[in-house]
Amino acid sequence: MTDFYDASDVPENAIEWLKGRKTATVTLAGGTSLNTRVRKLAKSKPDKCQIRDENEGGTIVAHIPVSWIKINPERELSEAQLAELQASAKKNFHSDRARMSAKASDSGSKVNS
Repeated sequence: MTDFYDASDVPENAIEWLKGRKTATVTLAGGTSLNTRVRKLAKSKPDKCQIRDENEGGTIVAHIPVSWIKINPERELSEAQLAELQASAKKNFHSDRARMSAKASDSGSKVNS
């Protein structure tokens, strides 16, 4: 049997849970965005997220609620759909900026009166 890659060079991530249980176990390689995110959640929500173990390389094993696990496939948009979303985002960005600018100038005039 031929190895296609050296597994020691590949950071491993895993999610496991038992059907009907509310808690999942995640193993996340050190230096990854998910690892950082779970570390922050363990500090801000210790009742829901606990780091159970950590190795020298920074890999963690943590318990999280199963409800936090999501699978989000990439959206596949046509060129027309993408253009429509971009135009909408641009319009919303500019209308938000105008609203914030108007609000700032209104609050400035109230302070001076």
